[in-house]
Amino acid sequence: MKSTLLYTLILVVVVMLVVDIVIMFMSKRPYEVAHYEATYEYGFTDSATFTTTTRVVFRKDTYLNKYLDTLKSGATDVIDKYFKDLGEKLKRDLKVISYSYRTKKVDSQTLEISEILSLKGAALVRHEDGKTVYEASLGDVKINAVGDSTVEVILPGNAKVDSVDPKETERVEKDGSIILVWRNGALKAFPKVVYERGE
Repeated sequence: MKSTLLYTLILVVVVMLVVDIVIMFMSKRPYEVAHYEATYEYGFTDSATFTTTTRVVFRKDTYLNKYLDTLKSGATDVIDKYFKDLGEKLKRDLKVISYSYRTKKVDSQTLEISEILSLKGAALVRHEDGKTVYEASLGDVKINAVGDSTVEVILPGNAKVDSVDPKETERVEKDGSIILVWRNGALKAFPKVVYERGE
């Protein structure tokens, strides 16, 4: 009797483990991000332009084709809704000014997606002690922090940077701009950069 009960318990535990493994496998994303590069360009307004290139590897070519069909049928609507919902969460008026994308098949299971988004409300504008302060941020929005990734925040060359969180891995002054750079997955979420117009 005792041995029968023991075998029954072992069987139940084994079945539960198998079910957990199957659920974990089924819930696994059908793709992974292999490469990500982004440029977030700000000025002395509340708007910004985001340019991104993402390389996605799908587990099956059928997943890639399904993803392409989904993009074609409603990418702009999805972007509009995403930023409307995000604006409500952040209590900010985020509005998509323009959005475009293009795709390129690298091979049967790899897709490269390039996007250009102009967003109003991307920067908070505050007036403090007779000066205007800009905060480039989008709350705790996660980004594709893969090993092969580069994120740049570009500010006007005459901007005075007050704070950067998290701290950039590199800062460059080039072509009349200040460029803050994060490389190799150093950035997990959207950065917060506070700046103002310099003297």
